[in-house]
Amino acid sequence: MSCLEARTGEVKYEGRRVPIPATFTASPVAVGGKILITSEDGDTFVIKAGPRYEILRTNSVSEPVYASMSLAQGKILIRGEKNLYCIGQKTR
Repeated sequence: MSCLEARTGEVKYEGRRVPIPATFTASPVAVGGKILITSEDGDTFVIKAGPRYEILRTNSVSEPVYASMSLAQGKILIRGEKNLYCIGQKTR
């Protein structure tokens, strides 16, 4: 991953990688000050958006994922090879 200052083109960081070897087919998604990228192994890496590279957490759906995730009504939808996952805050 690389990060450039949009106004000036200044490189903030470049060549950063996720903590485990991974291949990506799905596009990254930006939401709530975070960048979400999901590997073909089904691992989603939550990266803090900004000038300093910081992985906030890693989550897995434990099955292959090739499609980009979707955002709808405050929820994250991830289509795995066999299942569709809907992630959101619990409502009463």
